[in-house]
Amino acid sequence: MQGPKRHITYSHEFEAESDERAIRIAEGWREGRGAELWGGSRKLKSWDADG
Repeated sequence: MQGPKRHITYSHEFEAESDERAIRIAEGWREGRGAELWGGSRKLKSWDADG
């Protein structure tokens, strides 16, 4: 997510054995950018951009 209005700039679709595993996978992809992780209709985690 990027910019003051937090526009979606990319997405990944994947499956994981658990919410915790999905969070670890997503942390590897975000590269310091703000991000949200959704599991169906549930928001699992939200990250702010680093620095």
